[in-house]
Amino acid sequence: MNYIAIASSSKVTLMSSSCGLSLSATRDIALGEVVLPLFGEPIAKPSRYSIQIGENLHLEGPPESPTNYINHSCNPSCYINWSSMSFVSLSQISAGEAITYHYSTSEWDMKEKFRCRCGSESCLGTINGAKYLKPKDLETISPYLSPFLLSKISIASMTPDNPRPFSVEHRHQPSTYTPTGDGNGD
Repeated sequence: MNYIAIASSSKVTLMSSSCGLSLSATRDIALGEVVLPLFGEPIAKPSRYSIQIGENLHLEGPPESPTNYINHSCNPSCYINWSSMSFVSLSQISAGEAITYHYSTSEWDMKEKFRCRCGSESCLGTINGAKYLKPKDLETISPYLSPFLLSKISIASMTPDNPRPFSVEHRHQPSTYTPTGDGNGD
């Protein structure tokens, strides 16, 4: 198997798993600790590795960026803190544990949809972006949605009877999203 060299990080390493290449923790990571910065070049069209930050605006890291190998999980170990543009742990992450985030917190309509194999009790099955989530599933991940998705969802789902589709007062509070299962993504 060919391995891709990734940028140096004392917290994560690239591993081969049943789902392909993925990141895992090289040491214990505390709740709320920054795991990796989110950076990249702005591009107009999504790619397999880009992260959406606006309408027709995505960030794509260089090939060696560790963020290219953060897999999805419906029960993630991290979330994107949009204020600091970094991946932050949702709970204690043990050495060897997968580094994952919920792709639907950043993607409206994914370029490459896929069948999730995270195995969590809360697994959504098909991952294809926030646009396709049920209201109850959007509510669950709402504290971690990107500012772009929050504005897009609010506009798309506002009605005279429901001027705000869900409350977001608890944004970026790790304790409001309780991971279940093993957190291993695909």
